[in-house]
Amino acid sequence: MKTQGFNKFGDTTFRVANQISAYISFSNWLIENYDSDEFRNNQDHCFKQWCNEEGIYHYPAKEKFNRYKMVLHQAVNVYRIIAFNEKGRPYLTFDNNNLINSLFNNIVAGSDETHIAFKKMIKFMCDNRNCNDAMRLSKAFFVCEKEDDFEDLYYSDILNLIASRFTQTFDGKFRFRKPNPLRDKTLEKIIEYKRMGSFDLSFSDLEQKFIKKAFSDKQKLINARDLETFLKEHTLEQILHKLFYVKYKNLLEGDYLDLFNRFMWGLKLADSSSKRTTKYNNDKIEHSDNSYIINIQKDISNFPYSVNEVNNYLKEIQNNVWNWKDKNSNLSSKTNSTLAEYFVNLKFCYLLNISPLDFRKFVNTKVSDELQPVFTASGGESDMLYKINNTIISIETTILKTPRAIINNERYPCIRLHIPIDEKTNKIILNFINFLGNDNEIRRMFDHDWELQFPNFNNKFLNIANFLELAERNKI
Repeated sequence: MKTQGFNKFGDTTFRVANQISAYISFSNWLIENYDSDEFRNNQDHCFKQWCNEEGIYHYPAKEKFNRYKMVLHQAVNVYRIIAFNEKGRPYLTFDNNNLINSLFNNIVAGSDETHIAFKKMIKFMCDNRNCNDAMRLSKAFFVCEKEDDFEDLYYSDILNLIASRFTQTFDGKFRFRKPNPLRDKTLEKIIEYKRMGSFDLSFSDLEQKFIKKAFSDKQKLINARDLETFLKEHTLEQILHKLFYVKYKNLLEGDYLDLFNRFMWGLKLADSSSKRTTKYNNDKIEHSDNSYIINIQKDISNFPYSVNEVNNYLKEIQNNVWNWKDKNSNLSSKTNSTLAEYFVNLKFCYLLNISPLDFRKFVNTKVSDELQPVFTASGGESDMLYKINNTIISIETTILKTPRAIINNERYPCIRLHIPIDEKTNKIILNFINFLGNDNEIRRMFDHDWELQFPNFNNKFLNIANFLELAERNKI
């Protein structure tokens, strides 16, 4: 059983609501930007800028740590959603059409021992449907080693076992994750007084603050009178046990549990990412052909969102408000541009009476097997391209905020690259959705390229609108 270097998923360097969604977005972004000069010249800056602009995570402007390398390490070695080929180029290891189980199998199906603790936990959950206590399962996972029996750990008092081990091997020095000389000296002062057989509570206010924190878990702060009584009436061994118990309770039931529940929520093995989650969804795990899968109910007879929900989201997007996405695990930690593109395309599916079964035929936005958004369409293709009766309808979306940025980045690909006409085409329609709508400068430059690209094609229509106007539209 581990007493340090605990097992975990995720990292506080990328503490997002939905760990899996965020790492998937990161992976897709990396693939699309890997060859750009800007990215190659300053990878960490580009990564932090992308996080801030897309509403995934906010890094302070003067933050100096290379967060890109940290997140890349997690994506490659922990989540295993990115790998590099023999030429050093990254590629995705998961299938967007079977997203959750594709990721799940990357972790549990490997023959190596990197994720042995998680594999043991999944087997135990599958074999013991009623043993779904989230706190017991998570703590057993945190400390599990190759030779451990997971069932024994599940029923063990993990915190008392850890505290007992550190009490027995205590060498007079406290080793916390974040060094604090004054705090450590204060605690060592208590131990020294107890060893000398005399105790004196002559501590400064700051020292008392450290002592209270060391002896209090996050649910209950010990008061001064109880602390004095405890320190005077208990043995040195009992005091040390209490210190180590509280230290590891706050650690394992704090950051570690928070990150792990976010991971389990992303896999749909927990109903919430909250640390207050009490049960995991053991009943969703199935064992078949020496492998494990998560049983996810798939219903694509209807779109995941009604037309009224789509309209409301488009209105929020027009107001540049995005906090709604964190209330839905399927939208949480998705990039803003992905959600804008997805809901624009979904609105056009309703307008064109496209069925959910045909969604992927016309929409290039990456979606999961449940038609939930994953990432934006790849470069070199329309976000959505609908062909019927020799008519081509192209849908393009951007959340760039200035005319110049929109013209520089969107005009050429939208008009010159993404509308594949042939000799049978008799009508083309381009719908371009953006924050500014039919802005004069945008219209003028788009019209110019529109005529240059299709000079002899009279039956063509260029519709430029904002998200609110699209939400209020009831026909194509």
